[in-house]
Formats: sequence, structure tokens, C-alpha cells
Amino acid sequence: MNKNRNVYPKEDQAPKEPAFPSLYRQIKEAAGPEGLPEGFSLQKAGETGDQGLRFVDGGVDGVTMYHTSIKPGDLEQLQKVLYLAAGENTRAGQVLEQYFRKGSDLGGPTMLSRIDGLQSWIIDHKDELPPQPLFRFARKLLQESRNPECVKFALAILELLDTSDDKVRELITTLALSDEFTLFCSYVIRGWEDGGQVLFRLAKQVHGWGRVFLVAVLEGNSPEVREWLLWEGWKNSILPSYSARRCAAGGGLLELLQRERLSDQEFEGIRGLVEALLDEGPVRNISAMEEGKELLREYLRHASARGLEEEAAREKLAELE
Repeated sequence: MNKNRNVYPKEDQAPKEPAFPSLYRQIKEAAGPEGLPEGFSLQKAGETGDQGLRFVDGGVDGVTMYHTSIKPGDLEQLQKVLYLAAGENTRAGQVLEQYFRKGSDLGGPTMLSRIDGLQSWIIDHKDELPPQPLFRFARKLLQESRNPECVKFALAILELLDTSDDKVRELITTLALSDEFTLFCSYVIRGWEDGGQVLFRLAKQVHGWGRVFLVAVLEGNSPEVREWLLWEGWKNSILPSYSARRCAAGGGLLELLQRERLSDQEFEGIRGLVEALLDEGPVRNISAMEEGKELLREYLRHASARGLEEEAAREKLAELE
């Protein structure tokens, strides 16, 4: 027999509070008009107190997308969760949390490798999965979960549903301010009538992997977006070279360099972008651009007019020719 009989809290004893707020609440409370403060990082379920290796927010998905071949993950447990949620079974959240209990930073399962397969499966089984219970389950996860992969699971569901509800839009655009969720939120937002404007606004508010993800999908179909891509879009806290080619093409770098003269301010403004194009360590940049040689010739013309040698650019041009 258990000698400790005090297994129930006293009536006046408040329920034990979670160790930290939900991920949505962390972001909501920290965010300002310009986005999240520099150095902000989510407190995630499954983290320990040690100082071991930890990815920055969005880092696991970023490295996976840019540096690995994404292999489809198993779906059996997630399918079970969907059936439970569709039947409004309260165990759905528990089963999902248990599945994603080991954080992605620690090598646990991730939604990025499962999103395409899961969405295809949902579409194939839509007659067995009524949308309203799934919608309510996903909305609850967005607001209350402390596990990033559970939130991404919810976003993967909502991409297939109507998310015009103002409260859900607020949840999604708030979560998108964190680099951890920007990518998955963008999948939902791009289906909105005003999705392009929302994504552009968010791109200016995120500065890490979130900006890298958004720059990759922004459409330079307005002067405002093109100008921002050219002067600001490639500036991120991860590595500018991830976005350099997209910003050079979408922002019209060659057209700018083809002008007879550039002001000193304009030249200095695009110098960093050219340097990022020359960095092909993480991704192919200048060597993958059809206009790469012409772009470097024009850049060197402006550099020479200022008495600058720009050896790296000259060496790359010689290599391309």
C-alpha cells in the first residue's frame, strides 16, 4: 500500500501552473510593432537546462531545407491523431504531444518531412474527417501548445481549411513573427486574398530564418517589394548568401548596375549584396545566374570608377569566363 496518502491537492491549493507559457503566448507578450526583440528565443517543450548544442529558432527546418534531402516521415501516429480529433476525442492532444515529445533539436520527428504526405492523406480521406472538429483542434493547438512541432501540425491542417476567421488570422500572424513558425505560417497565409501583402509585412518584421524563408517566396510584382528586396531583403541574421540570388533577381540588381552612374550611397548599398552573391558556400549564387557575368562586369565598372580593385569579384568573373 502507498504510505503517502496525500495524493490529491488540498481544496485551497491552486493547480500547478505549467513551467512556461504556450509558444503563442511567449510570442504575443514579447512582440512589438517591429516584431520580436533581438535575441528572442522560444522556450520549448523537451528542453533541458544544460548548455549543449541548440539550433536557433527555425534552424532545424532551415538546415533541412537547404542542406539535406527531405525524406518522407512515417504518418501512422499522426493519422491516429486526426481520427481522434475528428471524433472530438480528448486524447488527440495527448497522443500528439507524446509523439513529438522529443524535440526536433534532439533528433525527434519533425513536421517538415511529413507535411506533404500528411496533407495528401487528409485529402484522400476527407470524407472520414469532418472539417469543423479538425479546425477547433488545430486552433486550440495554436493557442495552447508548448511544442513547436505540434503547432506546425496544426498549421499543416489549417492550410487545407478556411482560415478567414479573424481570431485564427491573428494567431497565425502572431506565430509567424517567430522564425520557428514563419515557414509553416506562410503556407497558410499565401492562400489568403491579401496573402501577398501580409507576407511582405512579415518579411520586414523577421530577421533570421523567417526572413530567409519569406524572401524565397515573395513576388517582386510591385516597386515597393522590388526595392526592399534589393536594399534590405538579403540582410538577415543567418547568412545573406541564402537570399542573395533571389534578391538580386527580384530586386533588379543588374538594371541598377547598368545605369551610367551610381551615387556613392547606392554603390555602398549594393556592395554587400554583391559580396553575398560571391559567397557560394551554402548555396549557388552568382554562378547560377544567367546574367552573372554581365552583372559582375557592370559592378566592376562602377568599382573601377571609385579606384576599387574588388579582387574577389574579378577572380569570380575570370572563373565564369
